Amino acid sequence: MNCSPPTPKIRAWTGCLLVLLAAPIGSAQAETLRDVFEKAWANSPQGKTVVAKREEATASRTVAESLFPGTPKIGLAQRTDRWNDNLGKEESEIGISVPLWLPGQKSARIAVAEADSDES
Repeated sequence: MNCSPPTPKIRAWTGCLLVLLAAPIGSAQAETLRDVFEKAWANSPQGKTVVAKREEATASRTVAESLFPGTPKIGLAQRTDRWNDNLGKEESEIGISVPLWLPGQKSARIAVAEADSDES
């Protein structure tokens, strides 16, 4: 067998390889197993569903505690006979629509919102 000593070029490549293998890969942060699981849970679809359910429970609680069950509306209408008889008849109408809670509806909504928040 013919064994020759390594050339300087091979020594240089070997040294570079050893330096690369010895260097830490990525960041030097030491993560605990708990951190890894929390990050994985936050990125999983089930984890995102849990967060969405919590936000939904908070939103339903906010709606249940509001003064009105819906948004009040203001309406404006104007009619005239200008295109028909043209007798000068005009009618203007202004309306306000405010939804009201039915008896017991608000407390039932609050109870459902509390149950949803306890569940999630």
